[in-house]
Amino acid sequence: MFHISTKRSTFVLVVLATSYLAQSLAVAYSPERRYVPSLKGEFAIFAQHIRGHGVVRGASAVELDRDSPMRAVFQRLPGEFITHLDGYPATSFHELDDHWGDTKVRWIDPKTGRVHTKWIYIPH
Repeated sequence: MFHISTKRSTFVLVVLATSYLAQSLAVAYSPERRYVPSLKGEFAIFAQHIRGHGVVRGASAVELDRDSPMRAVFQRLPGEFITHLDGYPATSFHELDDHWGDTKVRWIDPKTGRVHTKWIYIPH
């Protein structure tokens, strides 16, 4: 694993090798995390390369409150990668906090590249 740090962001290059092929996974992310009141949890926003999708920008839950509506979506933390809420890209903390009521969540499992969608209710 190579780690290069700058003032604005951190870049991590992880090289995964198997007996049949070697894959490179480059992840660029903002080290900043924020608590999102409407989703009742701490989230990080970053871009990552996901096999079959290329470089994708979105959000990942770092920690969720017990009563977070996102618990209906996430099976593991951190893990699933939110790409859209109600069809809008989940690329800012403001966007994450700007949804309530019935909300359609689209996320990708970075390990499999599989896309999922689910309707959740976010109290206002």
